[in-house]
Amino acid sequence: MAKKDKRYFITIPADSNEENAKNEQFKVYQKDGQTIQVPIGRSVEVPEWLALLAKHVGDIADFTVVE
Repeated sequence: MAKKDKRYFITIPADSNEENAKNEQFKVYQKDGQTIQVPIGRSVEVPEWLALLAKHVGDIADFTVVE
């Protein structure tokens, strides 16, 4: 039986400061020349490195892993 890859989902909450929330629509993450924009307020699938980085820098409290 083939091993299924894990899928990682994150939701970046909107900024509690309403002025910032109006202006900021995406968070941008970069690693090894790869740039990914993640929309704020929506659950999206991301690579494992991005989920771990977003949690490490405090953009999210945790992420969901689906096997």
